[in-house]
Amino acid sequence: MDIRTCPIDYRLKGDDFVHTLTVAEIDSGTDRAWSFLPFEDQKADIEALDDRYLFAVGSNKSVAIFDLEERKRTNGADCRHYVSIRGMHGRRSWCFAPTSRSVFVLDPEPVSDKQLNDFTLPRPMSFVRQLSTDGSISRSFPIARGAGFHTLLSRDDGKIVCVGSRVVAVFDPHNSQVDVHELGDLKRDFQWRDYDFCWFSDDARWALRPHIGSIVRSSSAHRKLNFVPRLISRFSAKDPKASSSELDQPDYQDSGNFQIGIALDLFSLDPLKFERTLVVRYHSAESFGFDGEYLHSLADQFEHRDWNGIDQIEIPPSSRKIPNLGYTREESAISHLFQRIESVLWDRGEMCFKIAIVERTRSVTSLTMNGNEDVQDLAFRDVFVDGELGPLTFISGEPRSQNFFDEQLPSESAISTIKEQIEEMSANEIRWM
Repeated sequence: MDIRTCPIDYRLKGDDFVHTLTVAEIDSGTDRAWSFLPFEDQKADIEALDDRYLFAVGSNKSVAIFDLEERKRTNGADCRHYVSIRGMHGRRSWCFAPTSRSVFVLDPEPVSDKQLNDFTLPRPMSFVRQLSTDGSISRSFPIARGAGFHTLLSRDDGKIVCVGSRVVAVFDPHNSQVDVHELGDLKRDFQWRDYDFCWFSDDARWALRPHIGSIVRSSSAHRKLNFVPRLISRFSAKDPKASSSELDQPDYQDSGNFQIGIALDLFSLDPLKFERTLVVRYHSAESFGFDGEYLHSLADQFEHRDWNGIDQIEIPPSSRKIPNLGYTREESAISHLFQRIESVLWDRGEMCFKIAIVERTRSVTSLTMNGNEDVQDLAFRDVFVDGELGPLTFISGEPRSQNFFDEQLPSESAISTIKEQIEEMSANEIRWM
């Protein structure tokens, strides 16, 4: 399905305020082409649910479903919070459930000023709104208070999984039953709010999270600390320097140099449980741009092999923000590890995923503009949920061959049709921009 959209700006006579709407055209240039205005009072993003239905999200908290066969809007609602059509790293506050032919949207109560300043008051209730594609169902389900859900996932059995920072709720829209699972007393500084559950498997069984509970340090780089004898007992007899997990790492190099592991934490969602830390790639400490002693001091906080799935690296109270950047050195070190992960794509079998890791960023001559642009060289490998790793493959980054702004737009006839529609709706004279 070919979906094309573009903004259209206008002013009303005697008014300097600029109104922006969205023109949408489906299958442009074919006998099935259809142009329409998703919302009459706000911009829109659109995504296909299947071959027949579209889901539109408005910039002013509205959502709507459109039927391509009937060429009409079949369902919609005004939500309390903004909805994003596409979330980062798999986090999305809505989902489509083919089993019930419905879209489910997170719609939590807003936090009042009193609740913001008084934590003894009941927390806001999180609701999930159900909108069926045929328009026969439009209802809300209360799920849990104070859960802070950010993602909805649909399961093959028709149940919906609501994912929060430390809470997961599984509810059945057929009988309204809700099962809530909590991770426990998650020690989570506000600095790490972006390092939440993400990259969910298609069956909503697994979730990943960037590992920020410890610095994954190669065994051969351990300093002489008081817990070294305890660690040595865990080392493989084949190599007294390396742990068994490191021996299974295809790219681990027992050179005695300080190596840092890029890692993801694997969680099962029903029930919510930490499964294991998956070390997906080792790099030399120097490649991260921090001196060894400093990274050792962070690694000393927790031993990653004994990590409990809850504790996280703490920011020392004495830490100062890096000038002109607004974050601390510790935050910079941890975020640098996370930023190496470019993407994760789960296999349909749900027992492994393919990960893309940034090996380096370099500047090359741009093909679409004057000057240079940055490209990334990537390493790919399959990672299995039991910790097994596939071989690394490498792809060199190349400059874009198409300008970022060279996207295909709706046809001129579609834009003209929508302009006529807007003029008919307005009681005032339209000035197009």
